[in-house]
Amino acid sequence: MTLILSLLTRQFVIQVSDRRLTKPDGTIHDDEVNKTAFYSRNASVAFTGLAFLGRDPTADWMLESLAQGSTLIQALRLLQTEATKKFRNLQRPQRVTPDAWRRIRRATFVTAGFAGLHNPQLAGLRGTIDELHPFMSVISNAEWPDGSWEPEAGLEFKHYFGWLPDGVHFQVRESGLGLSKGERRRLDRELSRCLPRVGSPEPAARILARAVREAADRHSGIGKSVVSMLITRNSPFFVGETLHEGNAIPVRGHRQTEEAMFRTMPDAAPMRFVYSPTDMDTFMHYSPNTVMPGLAIKSAELRKHDDDITVDMRMRARRFDIRA
Repeated sequence: MTLILSLLTRQFVIQVSDRRLTKPDGTIHDDEVNKTAFYSRNASVAFTGLAFLGRDPTADWMLESLAQGSTLIQALRLLQTEATKKFRNLQRPQRVTPDAWRRIRRATFVTAGFAGLHNPQLAGLRGTIDELHPFMSVISNAEWPDGSWEPEAGLEFKHYFGWLPDGVHFQVRESGLGLSKGERRRLDRELSRCLPRVGSPEPAARILARAVREAADRHSGIGKSVVSMLITRNSPFFVGETLHEGNAIPVRGHRQTEEAMFRTMPDAAPMRFVYSPTDMDTFMHYSPNTVMPGLAIKSAELRKHDDDITVDMRMRARRFDIRA
């Protein structure tokens, strides 16, 4: 099960998660599974829980479901409805007992970003010039709004949606395996010191990514390969920005550092994501998935060949019909 940390602030939203996929018995299946996706330019979606729906990866199914919505809100409602149908009709594997299957079937989809709100007073919020407000959405068959989990999956996925309240400077949500009490206190303390001093998301993203990697030292279900999704308040208005603008791709022969990964290059476009590998010496780079109405784009992958010179760059896109 993944650890997802989602941070809401007035100026930017960050979602950080590890990429490890484990089997029901706790053994590692893959350390580089993309569990997150950008929804257009204004939100990030991640899942934790059951990794495969039959033969299909949950990440792929999530993209396909979201791509069939005409707006973000409609896409989330569709995800809730389709998740209830899909999970209810899953066939229990022969070697899994009914009790274990009810536990394994648990899953949560977390979305964080900015959404337009024309009448914020109806939600108890003050108006803004751009009409954008930071929000958090949780769709789950086992997780409650306070982050606690039921021991077994329910028959239906419930949808919890909330805005960052006025007067609250920032809000952090843990989903999945979670932090220890000491880790959470340290995270809140570091963010409280950092956020008033910065105007860009990279320093806070570095703190969140470090928290995930430190939790991985304690729990084998959390991986140290981490992706940080960065959504700034003005991201929805960037027309010319590329969808996969991330941290610098590693150069062969040069060891990466945490500081360098989260550093914005001079005159470069704002980073939309940061990929942090388990091994800082590895020549590997991944970009997140992206979904928008009618289109799903699978992660770009950069890998080293045996000759240590050329690389593979892979990206797959698929179109979908939008449901009325």
